[in-house]
Amino acid sequence: MRIKYEAYTWEGKRVSGLVEAVSEDSATELIRGRMLIPTRVRAVRQRRTLVQLAPSLFAPGTQVMIDFFRQLATLLRAGIPLREAILSLRETSRSAGLRAALQQIVQDIEAGQNFSAACGKHPTLFPTFFVRLVQVGEAGGGGFTHVLGQAGALMERRKRLVDRLKEALIYPAMILVIGAIAGTILLTYSIPGLLGLISEFGGELPTSTRLLMNGTQFVRGNGGYMFGGLALTGSLAWLYIKTRSGTRARDRLLLRLPVIGKMQLYGNMFSLMSNLGTLLASAVPLVEALQLAAREMGNVVFREGAMEVAARASQGVRPSSAFADSRIFPPLVIQAIRSGEIAGNLSGVLSQMTDYYEGELNNAVAVTVEMIQPVVTVGAAVVVGFVAVAVFQGIYATLSSIA
Repeated sequence: MRIKYEAYTWEGKRVSGLVEAVSEDSATELIRGRMLIPTRVRAVRQRRTLVQLAPSLFAPGTQVMIDFFRQLATLLRAGIPLREAILSLRETSRSAGLRAALQQIVQDIEAGQNFSAACGKHPTLFPTFFVRLVQVGEAGGGGFTHVLGQAGALMERRKRLVDRLKEALIYPAMILVIGAIAGTILLTYSIPGLLGLISEFGGELPTSTRLLMNGTQFVRGNGGYMFGGLALTGSLAWLYIKTRSGTRARDRLLLRLPVIGKMQLYGNMFSLMSNLGTLLASAVPLVEALQLAAREMGNVVFREGAMEVAARASQGVRPSSAFADSRIFPPLVIQAIRSGEIAGNLSGVLSQMTDYYEGELNNAVAVTVEMIQPVVTVGAAVVVGFVAVAVFQGIYATLSSIA
């Protein structure tokens, strides 16, 4: 906290200023250490900043955290003390959220707390998984530069997978957005006028033209109700998904979908294998490693299954047997864990499984791209083609009736 003081020098000169300290007593000792005689010491009430009021709006991105972990590890390997390294990174960081968190971490370190405890106060930036790794590194006496490198490497691998999926979905999303905008303009302005002109001349209109006219009139007459109904349905669905039963129902549905189900499986297995292997390699106890790895899984079905495995392992059941009894994990995972138990090298086997599921997830993303892009393109072509055929058939029918 910031503490304002008034004091006198030994020559009798009156001075005042601000110091950073944990309490007023520690501030008094700090002032006396500066060869001053304090007369008044009081804490300054700090106004909450916008970052503190809305931290989620200023949360640093994944790449920012990756750079922070790597740069901090580099500075520590170079022999720079932890406090000075964090202050240096705070000054150069582009993220307001990270700068605010690092400032608080520095104050906690100056107050005598460990780096892991200081990071634990910012769970949105430093998950429990990372905090525990740092605790193990601190307890081992060898520092935690290796832990920082591991955290950065894991985050980068996950970011590559997410970025590839986003890149794969950009093209279909652009087509859908452009199609929706074009369709709205056509149904609202262009087609109604053209169809109205066609209907004025009378004659027998083709089926496609009548369908297009009826659909356009329905959308124009009930557009507000349709939009309101969709918004209400979406809001109710969003609220339901936020509940525990809704989240479970959503995740179960995702696992049953043909293509998305495989991506869910591979992504969650990659998360489990990578986190569990890293924790075990850092000498975290097996049961605790299972619990921490389970919390990082995105799908609640696998998360609850992994937590049940951790509970059974705490009762003395072998992890491979606990995974087999859950009946939701792939046989390959069960066999790999059993092999690691027999060989006494579970972390090494999990590292190999991490590479395997990373490759499988990349392949699944590639297959998804190959499936989505043609489907979206053909769907857009069918809609545009139907509109064009309906309009031109109506024009030809009108011209024929006039002739």
